[in-house]
Amino acid sequence: MSSDRLSEDFSDEIMHIPDSQIATPMHERFKNLPPPKKTRPPPFTKARLIELVKEEPMIPIGLTSTIGCLVVGLTAVVRGNERLSHMMMRGRVASQAVVIFFAMTGPTAQRSWKYHKEKKEEKKIEQLSKLAAEKKLIDEAINSK
Repeated sequence: MSSDRLSEDFSDEIMHIPDSQIATPMHERFKNLPPPKKTRPPPFTKARLIELVKEEPMIPIGLTSTIGCLVVGLTAVVRGNERLSHMMMRGRVASQAVVIFFAMTGPTAQRSWKYHKEKKEEKKIEQLSKLAAEKKLIDEAINSK
């Protein structure tokens, strides 16, 4: 198959862009857009920190263990205890891996827990509404006699 034949086969698939768009510079196309809104993030408070710790409790625990291993490992290096130093540096790497694991899987697990909790609540509400309907039917039957 010649190259001319190949170019003919694919010429139908090429998307045609109007000349008006090709000739217009990029900054001209977007000049009529409104400027972005300048918003500030809410201040980081102690209450927000406590809320975050309650949402993801394993992250602060893992960070604390990482810092602890680092401090103990560095003091072991200064004192010349190579065995303890190497053990603490391995512990630091392991605790960092745990922190990364929990940081990656935590939001997914949290969504899953919320979903199942909502489903459980919906099921409970449905059961209560069925019981209320049954009670209403029983009351109507008693009153009609």
